[in-house]
Amino acid sequence: MNKFYSYINSALYNIRHNKAYAAFCILGTALTFIFISIVLQATNEVVNNIAPFVNADREISLDRGIFFKDKKGHGIGGIQHNEIPLFLKNLQEYKLCALRGQQIGAVSVSNKFTSTAIMTLVNGDYWKINKFDFIAGRPFTEEEVTSKTPVVVIKKNFAESNFKTDEVLGQKVEFQDVLYTIIGIVGEYNNLLNGSEEVWIPHTFNTFMPDMNKYYSMNILPKEGIAIDDFKDNVIAALKFHFKNKSADIDIDRDDILTRQERRIEMFGDNKLSYGIAIILLILLVIPAINIVVISVANINNRAKEIAIRRSMGATVFSSFLLIMLENILLVIIGAIIGAFLAVPMMDLINILFLSDGLMDFSSIKNVDFLVLILGVLPLSLLFALLSGGIPAYLVARGKISKTLKEDFNKNGNSIKRFSGIFIEQVLVFIILMISMVSISKAVDKYNEPGLLDTENVVYFGYSPINSSADNLDEVSRNMDVLVENLKKSSNVIALSEEYMMVPYIRGYSNSSDSITVDKTKIKAYTKWTDKYAKSIYDFELLEGDWITDEKLPDGSEQVIITKDIADTLKWNESVGKKLSVRNRNYTVVGVIAGFKQFSVYDQSVPTIIMADPTRTNQFRELSVKVEDMDIFITDLHKEWNELMKEDAALLFFDLDKLKNMSMLEVTIDLILQAIPTLFLLIFAFIGTFGIFWLTSQKRIKEFALRIAIGSTPKGLTWLVIKESIIVTTLAMLPGLLLSIFIYENEFTIVHIIAIGITVILM
Repeated sequence: MNKFYSYINSALYNIRHNKAYAAFCILGTALTFIFISIVLQATNEVVNNIAPFVNADREISLDRGIFFKDKKGHGIGGIQHNEIPLFLKNLQEYKLCALRGQQIGAVSVSNKFTSTAIMTLVNGDYWKINKFDFIAGRPFTEEEVTSKTPVVVIKKNFAESNFKTDEVLGQKVEFQDVLYTIIGIVGEYNNLLNGSEEVWIPHTFNTFMPDMNKYYSMNILPKEGIAIDDFKDNVIAALKFHFKNKSADIDIDRDDILTRQERRIEMFGDNKLSYGIAIILLILLVIPAINIVVISVANINNRAKEIAIRRSMGATVFSSFLLIMLENILLVIIGAIIGAFLAVPMMDLINILFLSDGLMDFSSIKNVDFLVLILGVLPLSLLFALLSGGIPAYLVARGKISKTLKEDFNKNGNSIKRFSGIFIEQVLVFIILMISMVSISKAVDKYNEPGLLDTENVVYFGYSPINSSADNLDEVSRNMDVLVENLKKSSNVIALSEEYMMVPYIRGYSNSSDSITVDKTKIKAYTKWTDKYAKSIYDFELLEGDWITDEKLPDGSEQVIITKDIADTLKWNESVGKKLSVRNRNYTVVGVIAGFKQFSVYDQSVPTIIMADPTRTNQFRELSVKVEDMDIFITDLHKEWNELMKEDAALLFFDLDKLKNMSMLEVTIDLILQAIPTLFLLIFAFIGTFGIFWLTSQKRIKEFALRIAIGSTPKGLTWLVIKESIIVTTLAMLPGLLLSIFIYENEFTIVHIIAIGITVILM
């Protein structure tokens, strides 16, 4: 034991007297374990039962978007909301069934619209299956749901954003002309995996307007003691019985019935979890380890003679190895602990830098499972210590005593051997950085393709009647006209356009297209209606002609704008004046726009025709408004709406810039998951390169002194070291550049050239 303490004291002595090396090791290890901790914690969120979804591995998840097929492959729909009680009556051995639906619309507090545009509708079992952390109040009960008691549960961030008081319980939230009393506040939880939920009301208030979706997601929990596979069979039997009563023979087996956990894993992809996480962890361990190895070699060489003398006095190879390794283990453990504790602040920083629009909250992965950190970070830190310090320690400990005592480690400071580790590390970093830069560049290129609309300070709003069969729908429509005219008078409104099927990012790919006819040639295209003001709102890129007006042309035909892809398909060099037919009506092309991105900014432009004179209906209206100040407009709209429309219609309201960001979410997350580790590796490569040159330069002081004595200048010596670094980095890039030829040989474009060029500059 005394010998062990002496080793510890020796390690601490060397750390105190070699602060530069200790700083590089601790900093590098801390950076490594910040990201390893994040990866471990995020993986834990996906595969385990993390609050509030503590039954994820036993809940059978029937999503509201699941529609079944019969044995012939024909769609037979799903289970509508009014069919759920009968379905559950025939389901054996279930304990609880959580219902969850969502409805879009305006949510207001204290006579002001909030930024929240989605209301979540649930039943009492939802709160029993899921264990939310109520920081104040309580959830609503099934009795309150069935009796249609207007109560609401809100999330902590909703309370902080919309109330200027700590006394939030008892305050009111308004949705679709119903005032709900706040009875509970839920603490923050991870919505990265589970979608955006901020406000919950009883599902019995669902008017199914405006989206007309008559389905709920069902999460069904079996009774205790029932095996999940057996319960899946029960669900299948209940589904078969349900659809048999509807004269349909459902095609279903166990693989179609998933738990919440299985559905979450499927969303992320089995391969990503099976291989991706392992590869990420391997990269996060190996490259930093190589870095520390290089620095350790430079440091341990300073102690080589000390170890040789100890060996000559009777020390064993193992004791010499242990003496060196204890120093490395201490530094790695300190760095790993610092990294683990900095993981949550780093997630907050990522959230601020990349996800500040509020559509997704990466920092909400705060359910830190210390068991995961202990079982994950501790073994990995020891592995990291062995990888980074074990190899050089072993080589020095087992080296020949006579050779070590004769060798001058201060010579050959610029030898290739000294930079072999940095060379290997930079080869790997260049390849990873190159692949990431190509991905980012391709995404940027897609983003900048024709068809991107200007949505800054653009609001979409409209209405659907609360009762679609009411007698006063014409009056509701006339009131909407008055509301629009009143808003136009505001100096805050730059332009207001009345539209139909025009607004981007609010409709999915299921939005049907029309067939347009040109000289007996038919083309599929998306049809949209708007007026002359839309150009001022969305800033369409006109390539030819002019924007539409409200007037008919002299020949009696109506005006139409087409996208360039339609003109290219028809091989028109000049499109203005050309005739086409849509729904048996004749149109004349008056302008060509570069494109129209309807679904996502990363998608290609879709073939689109834009016609004048929006279709008028008392069932649905939509408008786009470009404003100077969003807050002022929201206040004005709320006032006008309450005066003219409140009793009869459901308001639809979206900030289009937020919808645009939401359309980018999937690609953005993918890019962030690539960019953050890549940025980390780039920083780490810099630290490692800086560290090795710092340490080797310290050991080359005598060489530099001799060079100055024979006429070299400090500037010349500085350039000597820089040239060495440039040579190492240039050589390290060659394997990656050769590899790029094989990786991208079938798709090599100017985008790839630019991305690889940026990578070279960064290196």
